[in-house]
This record gives sequence, C-alpha cells and structure tokens, in this order.
Amino acid sequence: MVTGGYFGYRRKDIKMDEMTEFERFIKRYEIFAKRLKTKREEKHLTIVELADLSALTPASIRQYEACACLPTSVNLCLLCDVLETTPDYLLGYVREPF
Repeated sequence: MVTGGYFGYRRKDIKMDEMTEFERFIKRYEIFAKRLKTKREEKHLTIVELADLSALTPASIRQYEACACLPTSVNLCLLCDVLETTPDYLLGYVREPF
C-alpha cells in the first residue's frame, strides 16, 4: 500500500475493478483533479482565468485540483464547456477526451 492520497490512502498497484467501493471513490477524486489541471494547462489557462470563463470562483477550482471536493453536475458542465471536453473524461470513465 502507498500512502499520501486523499485521506492519506492510495493504492497504485490495483485496477479499478479490483478496488473496494471506497478505493474507487477516492480514485475518482484523484483522476478528476489530475485531468482538470491537465486540461486547464493544455488550454494555457490560469486558475483565475478558468474561474472567470466558467463563472466559478478561483477557490473552487483550487479545491477541485487539490482533491478536496468534486463539483456539482452544473459546475462540472460549465468546466467541460470551457475546457472543451466531456464529464466522462474528467471523471475518469473514458480514457480519451472524445
């Protein structure tokens, strides 16, 4: 087991279908945070710029990228519109954005 993820709990050596429900839940947070930051950087946007374009606060974007919380479905759609991607991609349900 590797520590240091959300709640200090993360295992890198297992696949999603072998994880417990709790592990899948935590993995979704980590995937979302990583993909959100990657897409933001691909678009050459700062946190403040993304917040302005998506009508969210910079604090919300920071929390999402730090695995502190997940956005509501409405906020997720706003982020996807700005980043030109899908909710399924950001949440880790598909490997490719489109």
